[in-house]
Amino acid sequence: MADWDNSRWTYQQVLNGGTGIYYMKDDKLRATAGVKTMQSKLNAAGYNTGSPDGKFGSGTDTAVRNFQKAKGLTADGKAGKGTLQKLDASGGGSSTGSKTTGAGGLKIIKKWESVKQSGDPHLTVYKDDGGKPTVGWGHLVLPADKLSVGQKITLAKAEAFLKDDLNKAETATNKHPKSAKMSQAQFDGGCKISCVFECINPC
Repeated sequence: MADWDNSRWTYQQVLNGGTGIYYMKDDKLRATAGVKTMQSKLNAAGYNTGSPDGKFGSGTDTAVRNFQKAKGLTADGKAGKGTLQKLDASGGGSSTGSKTTGAGGLKIIKKWESVKQSGDPHLTVYKDDGGKPTVGWGHLVLPADKLSVGQKITLAKAEAFLKDDLNKAETATNKHPKSAKMSQAQFDGGCKISCVFECINPC
């Protein structure tokens, strides 16, 4: 089904759902407003599609599949109601002007939550100081992850967990009343607190 015309539905129609209503890879690369909206949201959520152009090609297909994997969805590249709902809930619909973590902030988080502060992630699930199963760069293992202590993950999975956790931290930090006035360093600090200590609001 490489000849899949995504222009048949708006973003809202796909979000509302229905049998056979979804976006997927189109080898004809027809530009569609709904796909462009989805690409922008994927980029904002940390899943790079390149510059949003409305064309559902290989890059967008990879981003959708990675997002689906990270969210515990079937990674089939078909972006239907479930995928778009998760995308909107993840903060992919954040408003223009929202800040994102800088390279310095990301480096600090990776070092803080790495193996002996080497920057390398924990690829084997372990119990943190509080007895909670943890993996990667401080990712708290959830039931949906279907992982238990002693199991191993790939580096790609650790990166996906970090992107998801960081997106949640950025969303929480952007909701802070003073976020608009935060410097990049202050924002990175807020995300670090939210991501590592799972605070609802940064200090």
